[in-house]
Amino acid sequence: MPDLVQYRNFFAMGTRLDLVMIGPDDKKADRVINMVKNLVEDIENFLSIHRPGSELSNLNSEAFKREVVVSEDLFNLLKQCKYYYEFTGHWFDVSLAKLTRAWMGDTTPDREVIDRLVSNTGYDKVEIDEGKMSVRYLTEDIGIDPGGFGKGVAVGRIRDLLLLEGISNSLLSFGESSVAGIGKHPHGPCWPVAVSGIFNKALRLTTIELTDSFMSTSGTGFKSGDGMFAPGNNIIDPFTGYPVDQPKTVTVVSDDPVVAEVLSTSLLINRNCIDKKTLSENCHRVVEVSCDGDRNETIIEILS
Repeated sequence: MPDLVQYRNFFAMGTRLDLVMIGPDDKKADRVINMVKNLVEDIENFLSIHRPGSELSNLNSEAFKREVVVSEDLFNLLKQCKYYYEFTGHWFDVSLAKLTRAWMGDTTPDREVIDRLVSNTGYDKVEIDEGKMSVRYLTEDIGIDPGGFGKGVAVGRIRDLLLLEGISNSLLSFGESSVAGIGKHPHGPCWPVAVSGIFNKALRLTTIELTDSFMSTSGTGFKSGDGMFAPGNNIIDPFTGYPVDQPKTVTVVSDDPVVAEVLSTSLLINRNCIDKKTLSENCHRVVEVSCDGDRNETIIEILS
């Protein structure tokens, strides 16, 4: 008798979470998806900057005024962010929330504003005290936005939950940009996931094969209603203060979901921010998709 295939989905972290589980019956699948919902809710309650009462929102509003003692969970994640800030040569920087927000308005921010924000941001201006488990921002322009890092944390914890519940074969997707392939597909040794085109999402440029591994895709924008490319202004170069606005995506496959998220963002900004040896030690594959003015899409295997 073939294994049961269960599919559940819900909205969280600003996108849709899709979960395919192999094996459990309806009752267990419903119980597990409720556990996943509660887990993601707990993560958002301390890590989301879009919830006014979250622990991170409170930290962002208070940490320039005073030293703030934080929970062990948040403290450990902020330490991880510091590690990856150094690991990527400062290309991965979660302290740019105010700089990112400046680009989200209807008008382009003044050069003077950008220069000030670049000078006053950078994770080296986030002071972390191990003994007190406290955090302080050294300038008023610091604001932490974990971005995809938070999804990487969530994907890893959901994977652990599923395995604890005896679900060893499953596929998890946050908005098709953060994906976990746990175990294997019921009809093959891996979970095949397409890397699609920028203008044509139905166009499969290559296939990623996931087996107990994770895939993260970062992009610079989206196709607008008139078919043109619209920059998202969400990926900021921390050294210039300007968004990366050319049509491009970077997909990273790794055994660690947080590493996949960190590197897909960093490599999108600067393909050479990590040397090939270090990249190969942390990733299985890195794929870049770029597009010229005539919408000709090019796929580059940065690491294969």
